[in-house]
Amino acid sequence: MISTAVDGQQRALNQQKVADNMMQVVSADQMGRFPDLNVSDALRRLSGVTSDGKEVQLRGTPANFTSINVNGEQVMSSQEGGKRNESLDVIPSDILSSMEVQKTLLPSNDGDAIAGVINMRTGTARSLDPKFTLDLGTGYNFLRNDMNYNVKGSYAQRYFATDKNQGGVLGVRFNYSYLNEHEGYDRLEAQAWEPAKLTDYVTGEVIDEAAYMPTDFRYRYQMLTTKRHGGALTLDWAPNQNTKFILSTIYNQREEDGDRYRNRTRFRDNGGYFLMEDGSIGSKRMQNISQVTTSMEKVRNININLDGESTIGSWKLDGGVFYTKSSRSYESSMYGFRTTDWRAGKGDIPSSEVVGVIPAVEKYLNASYIYQPGEGAPALDAISRYNFYNVENWNHETRGNNFTVRANASKNYFIGSNASTLSFGAKAKFMQNRGVCAW
Repeated sequence: MISTAVDGQQRALNQQKVADNMMQVVSADQMGRFPDLNVSDALRRLSGVTSDGKEVQLRGTPANFTSINVNGEQVMSSQEGGKRNESLDVIPSDILSSMEVQKTLLPSNDGDAIAGVINMRTGTARSLDPKFTLDLGTGYNFLRNDMNYNVKGSYAQRYFATDKNQGGVLGVRFNYSYLNEHEGYDRLEAQAWEPAKLTDYVTGEVIDEAAYMPTDFRYRYQMLTTKRHGGALTLDWAPNQNTKFILSTIYNQREEDGDRYRNRTRFRDNGGYFLMEDGSIGSKRMQNISQVTTSMEKVRNININLDGESTIGSWKLDGGVFYTKSSRSYESSMYGFRTTDWRAGKGDIPSSEVVGVIPAVEKYLNASYIYQPGEGAPALDAISRYNFYNVENWNHETRGNNFTVRANASKNYFIGSNASTLSFGAKAKFMQNRGVCAW
């Protein structure tokens, strides 16, 4: 196990050393040393790379300027707004053999890679002896009382050793990763601070003609469940040491199911605010608004590569066919309910009554009604007082695909005593991206 880890790191360092451009390479062994669950989190540990957990920026440039590749070819974006870069939180780092960050470009790179290239590579089997790994991880979210867990496994082995290739003609490698994660937060906010007159409720003395008061209290309850699948299958056929064909497939899927509850208490200036005997702030106008939002996001990505290379004398020939398909669907619905805009001097509420109170700002943010309606009538914030007032639906779907064919040739020769290489090639790309919105 130690020798395997050293071998992987050594290959990454050698690749950096002999590269014709400025490149950083992270091997799977290095990625495994940290608890990063996706490519975006793993890349943020490199210098010059910034990540928000989804998108990656190189050297401070916009994320849209970075080309995201798998095995050397561009992955189509499924993000909305016409963004060209794919979100990297959908791809688990467990299924990759290495990641390359190219900060300077070569003639073989695509022209839209303005800031650089992030290239994710799948691995091939390297030994006739089978290699199998299985990792299980778990955790507990006390805020939402749910269990998180992560499962990942891999298998690799070469078959059919021959005289021309004693390492095995056929290689099989499979990686799989599954994540189930629960997140959430509870948040209290005091917003929309406005100046208003503050009066002592008992004495009627004006304390401040322009005291700033929070007129909108919000309590948010958010919970989010993320499920992610990722798998990679690589088959390679090497009839001899000079020829090799590789078929690799990567499939990733991430689903996020979210629910958000927001309860708002709005205070309005209706003759000023009042300092109550217990230190709280009273208001003669008050309203409650409750909103329920549900959302479902599903992102899918599949990449298929067929590559081949062969060395014939001083010539090296390589080519490949690449296809990627990405999709993102997002559905969100918001339902709004609110009470009557209760105010003193309107309806059955006397003009001298304080409808509700705000605690002192340094205390726990909360609000409550102190005015009690007549006998048998429900409280001002009872469920029966809420009326349905609004519904919003927002659906968005983005799809993209890329089909690429490439062929390259290079020849090694000498100019005097200096070794030289002549390289040339051709590439054809057919890319499409479209989005559909519905409200």
